[in-house]
Amino acid sequence: MAGKPSERFVWAVDTLALDPADRVLEVGCGHGVAVSLVCERLTSGRITAIDRSRKMIEMATRRNREHIAGGRAVLKTAALEKADFEDERFDKIFAFNVAPFWLQPKDALGIVRRHLAPDGAVYLFWDARHTQPGRARDLADRLSERARLAEFSVNQVLVKDLRPVPAVCVIGGPRRAAMADGDADSRDHHSEGAATDSRRGIPRSVRPASPGTLACAIRALLSGTSWRTPRTLRTGPDDFSAAHNVPGQLN
Repeated sequence: MAGKPSERFVWAVDTLALDPADRVLEVGCGHGVAVSLVCERLTSGRITAIDRSRKMIEMATRRNREHIAGGRAVLKTAALEKADFEDERFDKIFAFNVAPFWLQPKDALGIVRRHLAPDGAVYLFWDARHTQPGRARDLADRLSERARLAEFSVNQVLVKDLRPVPAVCVIGGPRRAAMADGDADSRDHHSEGAATDSRRGIPRSVRPASPGTLACAIRALLSGTSWRTPRTLRTGPDDFSAAHNVPGQLN
C-alpha cells in the first residue's frame, strides 16, 4: 500500500488548480506520487507522465495501475528531449526538481512550448534542500530568471514553507508577441510579499530604469544634486555550488 504523500506533492498538485477535464503533463514523475494525486482530481481529463528512468516508471505504474486502467494516466519511459507526444497539447505542464529546467532552460522549455495548449501554463517546482536557510525566495528569483531566459513570461512566483524544507513554484507561459512591451497584462505575485514588478515579477529594486527614472536622474545631474541609482541584483555563488550538483528527479 502506498504511503501518505509528502507535503510538497500535495502542495504542488493543489497549486495546479486542476479542472476535471484538464490534459496534464508531468516531466520527471519518479515514483508517481503526483500522478496519483492528479488522477484523483480528474474525470474526463488525463495525465501523461514521463521519466528517463525505467525503474521509476515501473514503480509509478504499480502505484497507479487503477488510474492507468481507467484511462486517466499514461506513463512513458523517456527523457524530455526524446519523448514523443505527437500532436498532443497539454493544459498544464509541471515538473518538480527536474534538472534540465535549471541547467538548460531554453532547451527544456522550448520542448514544453511546442506541446502547451494556447491558454496553458507551465509550473516549475523546486525544493530548497540545497539552499541556505531563509534563502528560498532567492531560489525562486533565480528559477524565474531561467524561465525568462527561455522567453517565458512569469505570471506568479510562490514560496511555501513545508516540512522538511520550503519549496518554490514559478508559473508562466510562452511570451506572446502582444505581450512583448513589458508583459503589461500579466501580474506577478510573491507569496512572501516581496515587492515585484507587475510586468515581469522582477524585484522592483532590479527592474530596468523607466524613462521617468532616467529623467529624474538627468535633472539631478543638471541641478548638481545627488542621485542614488537603483540597487542592482546582487550576484554570487549559486546555492547549488556547481551545475553538476543540481538535483534531478528526486520524487
